[in-house]
Amino acid sequence: MEEKWLRREADWKKSERIEWEKARLQQKQMLTNKYEKELQELSKHLQDRNAKMEKSFQQEKEVFMKQHEEDLEKIAELQKCREQLEAGIREKEVKLEAAMTGLQDAQNELQREKTKNLLLERSIKQRIAAVEEKHQITAASLHEENVSLRHKLVEKNEEVFSRRVQGRI
Repeated sequence: MEEKWLRREADWKKSERIEWEKARLQQKQMLTNKYEKELQELSKHLQDRNAKMEKSFQQEKEVFMKQHEEDLEKIAELQKCREQLEAGIREKEVKLEAAMTGLQDAQNELQREKTKNLLLERSIKQRIAAVEEKHQITAASLHEENVSLRHKLVEKNEEVFSRRVQGRI
């Protein structure tokens, strides 16, 4: 009889242990699924943010590129104008010595236009550099935020796990 009770007790302990293991595995699976879902949501959120920033960057880049193309066209027009002025000045130089004053004025005008063009090119380069720097800062900020969020998630998971472990003890 005693042997029968010992077997029943052993069977009872074994079934308790199996049920506890099943419950633990279910809980682990539930937490893992929850963690993966949160991780996917965070990943999707970050991808959406990156896509928006990329789109914004592309739009700004297109605007600057269009402006740069327009500036290049203006430079080409001014270059043509300069060539025409120089040709006219050379012809007048041969004919009249008095045209020297006109030539000097035209050269000064051309220099001012060159200076304007150089300043315009520098301005465009500065704008592009500023946009690139802004996007680098934003990317670094997002990276830091991602690291911080991962750290918080790990801390939270450890806290939940330690509570459950303490609850079982």
